[in-house]
Amino acid sequence: MAKTKISEFDTNPALNTDIDSINIAEGCAPSGINNAIRELMSQLKNQQSGTDGDSFTVGGNLTVLAQGDVRLSDSDSSNYVALQAPTTLAANYTMTLPTTIGTAGQLLTTDGSGNLGYTEAAVTGNATIFSSNGTWTKKATDVFVMVELWAGGGGGGSGRKGDSGLSGGGGGGGGGYVTRIFPAADLSSTVSVTIGAGGAGGAAQSTLNTDGNVGSSGNNSTFGSFLTAYSGAGGAGGISGTNVSQGGAGGGALSAGSGINGGAPKNNNIYTPEADFGGGSGGGSYGSGGSSGYGGGGGGYGGYATGTGGGSSFQGGPAGGGGGGIYLSTPYTGGAGGSNAGASGGGGAGGAGSTTGSAGTAGSGRQGGGGGGAGSAGNGGAGGAGGTFGGGGGGGGGSIGGTSGAGGAGGAGYCRVYSW
Repeated sequence: MAKTKISEFDTNPALNTDIDSINIAEGCAPSGINNAIRELMSQLKNQQSGTDGDSFTVGGNLTVLAQGDVRLSDSDSSNYVALQAPTTLAANYTMTLPTTIGTAGQLLTTDGSGNLGYTEAAVTGNATIFSSNGTWTKKATDVFVMVELWAGGGGGGSGRKGDSGLSGGGGGGGGGYVTRIFPAADLSSTVSVTIGAGGAGGAAQSTLNTDGNVGSSGNNSTFGSFLTAYSGAGGAGGISGTNVSQGGAGGGALSAGSGINGGAPKNNNIYTPEADFGGGSGGGSYGSGGSSGYGGGGGGYGGYATGTGGGSSFQGGPAGGGGGGIYLSTPYTGGAGGSNAGASGGGGAGGAGSTTGSAGTAGSGRQGGGGGGAGSAGNGGAGGAGGTFGGGGGGGGGSIGGTSGAGGAGGAGYCRVYSW
């Protein structure tokens, strides 16, 4: 058989008696040697250029000098993938390939000693916190984004200033909570985040025989146009006689609290003030402020005696406690702010009623502010401010001889964004 390419040569020299039918056996003509050398040079060139389609096996190391490439061409040799060393190496090293091809989704990793292997891709995430307005920026690696939003809590109402029986101000309702998981592809590259401010507490009353001032409602929090958390309502100002001043309602998943009516979804039955996703009803003559699972708690009412506790919320903003009032010349204590414990109260402590009323304690973390105690001769105690995550402010205590207690300010909203 004519030996037309290098792979057809034999490892036994005695069997290599021709090159492409040119006789180079013992006793061949001298011209055959010349022609054989030329043919061998042609075959070596074809081997170098790859035009002979011959396989090439290296028994030792293959060294490519001066940062040359190892090029792997596609099926028609029109394009290739090149493997290349760095421009400069501090020392020699060897990378040993894995023993298997791995499975879909795995990553090629090194053990630091030159051994390559396949490992599962790790899931990494990011958390961004907003306690004030800002902008969230999507990362190229984000697949899902979870957003948590709390709205601002309502401010507590101030107590009444009078010369006889009177009530403290109602506690502010807690801001509602909402959450949602988005596919990252559904969100824009940047999203404006607005943190709802807490409502202002009702101003202290210094004019004799004048009802207290209503606390302001909190403000909604938004994650662009994608998600909105709804605010809690402000508590009512203290009034005269043996009536109670109503607490502000909590914000719900679908709407803000309004008056004593909790935000939707809720039936707003004042005799069943608790809610799951809606806001708790504000406290009134029927009882304390309603608690909620995810909506804001309802504010405690300002009593003509002791103020009641603010409604709690498992995930939303707890409400403020109602301010203490004065009945038969006796000053009473304010109600405690709500917490995340489930029942009303458990948050900022209510101020004691005395000659001069004590201020309610501000909510710490996810707590509503305590209501201020009433003052029978001096000033009424101010309501405590609502805590972070939209806590409602406490109602101010009533006063006969001095200035009534101002309502506590509602806590601002909050936002947490998790992406992975």
